[in-house]
Amino acid sequence: MQIIRKYSFRILCFIALFFFVFIIVWRLYYLNRELDFSHESGFYDTSFNLVLESDLKSYSIRYTLDGSIPRLTSTLYETPIFIDGSNQNNNSLIPTTPLEGADHLYKFVWWGPKEVKKATIIKFALFKHGFQISPIYTKTYFVNNHFIHDYQFPVISLITDSTNLFDFNNGIYVPGQKHEDDGFNYFAVGNYHNRGRDWERPVHLTLLDNTGNISFETNAGVRMRGYSSASFPQKSFNIYFRNKYGIDTLIYPLFEDSHNNIYKRLILRNSGSDFFKTHFRDAMLQDLLSSMNLEIQRFSPSVLFINGEYWGIHNIREKYDKYYFKYNHGISEDSINILGVCGHTIEEGSIDNYVKIEEFIKNNDISILENYHVIAQKIDIDNFIDFFVAQIYYAHYDWPCNNYKIWKTNAADSKWRFLIYDLDASFGHDPKKSDVTTLSLEHATSLLNEWPYCQCSNFFFRSLLNNNEFKKQFLIKFKYHLENTFSTNLVLSKIAEYQLLFESEMRNHINRWQHPRSMDIWYEEIDKLKTFAINRPCIVKDNIISFFELDDFDFDCNESKK
Repeated sequence: MQIIRKYSFRILCFIALFFFVFIIVWRLYYLNRELDFSHESGFYDTSFNLVLESDLKSYSIRYTLDGSIPRLTSTLYETPIFIDGSNQNNNSLIPTTPLEGADHLYKFVWWGPKEVKKATIIKFALFKHGFQISPIYTKTYFVNNHFIHDYQFPVISLITDSTNLFDFNNGIYVPGQKHEDDGFNYFAVGNYHNRGRDWERPVHLTLLDNTGNISFETNAGVRMRGYSSASFPQKSFNIYFRNKYGIDTLIYPLFEDSHNNIYKRLILRNSGSDFFKTHFRDAMLQDLLSSMNLEIQRFSPSVLFINGEYWGIHNIREKYDKYYFKYNHGISEDSINILGVCGHTIEEGSIDNYVKIEEFIKNNDISILENYHVIAQKIDIDNFIDFFVAQIYYAHYDWPCNNYKIWKTNAADSKWRFLIYDLDASFGHDPKKSDVTTLSLEHATSLLNEWPYCQCSNFFFRSLLNNNEFKKQFLIKFKYHLENTFSTNLVLSKIAEYQLLFESEMRNHINRWQHPRSMDIWYEEIDKLKTFAINRPCIVKDNIISFFELDDFDFDCNESKK
């Protein structure tokens, strides 16, 4: 009996080994077999026949034209596929906000598009004996004899199964089940507010430059970004490059003025609350700060197509996280500390060092120069001042109890530095909140504890203002930036530069989203930027004199307008 069991076990082991070897051989021979295709993704003047073929015998090719994964039940390729750039309005007709709600929500509501430009998308794969034996190929074809001239911006084609974005239960771009469950706060809660790995969706990305060449194409993951802006019709994506999708990092020179060309994560941004206005406010305002001692998120505009349907302007931006510091500054991932919301929220690393500084300030008189010097060894004062000068000059309303991040490394001599971002709610964005007449020094030092204020977020600034040395440095640097960084002519020139950059694409964008409602309204919003740039210097000068109880402030605000 024991002998039978012994040999039975050996036979089973042999059979298992045989099947293991068979599977390995089968995979090596069949899996990842290549398919030939006649046309690469890109711009084409005229329609054409797409030819798909393989040198493998007894195979079949299955394909889809809607972004879904090709399966055995998908359309069988039998003859060349006619590609003419046509497509139906499918995803673009799906409302991305609730259509009913509180009266104030009317300005955030989705409007059906007036026009949706199209591309033809296709996914195809090779099958044999009921198994997929090739990679899934994903291609985008723009067919129009003027198409390549229609876009001054790079074009991104994002392709995914539409259920990943628009399904009631699992789609991340729609109100869906979460809205049915949670309804409204000030904004419409929706599936687009779900976060984490469970709400990351697989996509295929192709970037075509404005000459029609493929810059890169890869699989990636996407999640939704933002809170209030996620409830707008057009939304922002966070892009994640991972080995599970295809590449671990994107290596490509996305930004002209950057020494870095390696990216682990990126943002496709809807311009935040400026989506309804200029669509470039934050990018332009960060650009103005490039000479200051600040980190800024580099910017490149793009036009996005989702499953072959025009999705409007999305600004490609860097994402502040541990990988940003790794690839921009050579800081290892385990040596970075990033804190948010008053410095009390840990995004990366540890809060311990920050808490010690906070306790020191609470327990010591910062007006004493010796104590101030202790703080100056822990906080990058030059960066700190530039950060507050920019926020105050811009009359940023959604701050300081929001849009607050600081960082340092674990090195003994590393100091905390402030990160500036999401400047959409500033520079005249709202006549009641970020108007040219806003007294932003009072805003920056408020003791209120309701958004956008909280005492913990301006605690360092209020404390350091008690020190005469800091106050002197602050006023000297503010005067310099008013005369140089924010000189009226320079700011007006930057506004004109961005207006020219976006002007050719805004009409298409407006036809797609109807936000802003017309080109005339877009021009009016740009005029508001110009008015702010012209009048803000004198308002800030008066605010400084009043706040610091000065007899004068040696800055000729009228000269800055010449």
